[in-house]
Amino acid sequence: MNIILLTHQRELSKKTNTGVLVTDVLEESAKVIIWERTNPSPDILTAIEKGKVALLYPTDVKCTCFSK
Repeated sequence: MNIILLTHQRELSKKTNTGVLVTDVLEESAKVIIWERTNPSPDILTAIEKGKVALLYPTDVKCTCFSK
Protein backbone atom coordinates (compact mmCIF):
# COMPACT_ATOMS: atom_id res chain seq x y z
CA MET A 1 0.00 0.00 0.00
CA ASN A 2 1.20 3.49 -0.83
CA ILE A 3 -0.01 6.65 0.81
CA ILE A 4 -0.35 9.91 -1.08
CA LEU A 5 -0.91 13.00 1.03
CA LEU A 6 -2.63 15.85 -0.75
CA THR A 7 -1.59 19.12 0.80
CA HIS A 8 -1.73 22.84 0.27
CA GLN A 9 1.48 24.63 -0.73
CA ARG A 10 1.49 26.66 2.51
CA GLU A 11 1.40 23.48 4.60
CA LEU A 12 4.93 22.55 3.55
CA SER A 13 6.52 25.38 5.52
CA LYS A 14 4.59 24.78 8.76
CA LYS A 15 6.37 23.22 11.72
CA THR A 16 3.23 21.16 12.40
CA ASN A 17 3.30 19.58 8.92
CA THR A 18 2.16 15.98 9.49
CA GLY A 19 3.29 15.03 5.99
CA VAL A 20 6.93 15.29 7.05
CA LEU A 21 6.35 12.81 9.87
CA VAL A 22 4.46 10.40 7.62
CA THR A 23 7.09 10.44 4.88
CA ASP A 24 9.92 10.11 7.42
CA VAL A 25 8.32 7.02 8.92
CA LEU A 26 6.94 5.37 5.78
CA GLU A 27 9.77 6.46 3.46
CA GLU A 28 9.06 5.25 -0.11
CA SER A 29 5.56 4.08 0.83
CA ALA A 30 4.36 7.67 1.19
CA LYS A 31 4.68 10.87 -0.77
CA VAL A 32 3.32 14.37 -0.54
CA ILE A 33 1.63 15.98 -3.52
CA ILE A 34 0.69 19.64 -3.65
CA TRP A 35 -3.03 19.76 -4.42
CA GLU A 36 -3.96 22.07 -7.26
CA ARG A 37 -7.67 21.85 -7.98
CA THR A 38 -7.33 23.13 -11.54
CA ASN A 39 -4.16 21.14 -12.26
CA PRO A 40 -4.39 17.73 -10.56
CA SER A 41 -1.34 15.50 -10.31
CA PRO A 42 -1.06 12.85 -13.05
CA ASP A 43 -0.17 10.32 -10.31
CA ILE A 44 -3.50 10.95 -8.59
CA LEU A 45 -5.47 10.76 -11.83
CA THR A 46 -3.82 7.46 -12.77
CA ALA A 47 -4.53 5.95 -9.35
CA ILE A 48 -8.19 7.03 -9.58
CA GLU A 49 -8.55 5.55 -13.07
CA LYS A 50 -7.13 2.22 -11.84
CA GLY A 51 -9.54 2.19 -8.89
CA LYS A 52 -6.67 2.09 -6.41
CA VAL A 53 -7.72 5.03 -4.27
CA ALA A 54 -9.30 5.39 -0.86
CA LEU A 55 -10.08 8.80 0.54
CA LEU A 56 -9.37 9.42 4.22
CA TYR A 57 -10.30 12.69 5.84
CA PRO A 58 -10.88 14.03 9.36
CA THR A 59 -14.41 14.09 10.71
CA ASP A 60 -16.22 14.50 13.99
CA VAL A 61 -18.51 11.57 13.16
CA LYS A 62 -17.60 8.37 14.99
CA CYS A 63 -16.98 5.42 12.66
CA THR A 64 -18.62 2.19 13.77
CA CYS A 65 -17.79 0.20 10.66
CA PHE A 66 -15.11 -1.83 12.48
CA SER A 67 -17.10 -2.45 15.67
CA LYS A 68 -17.99 -5.98 16.68
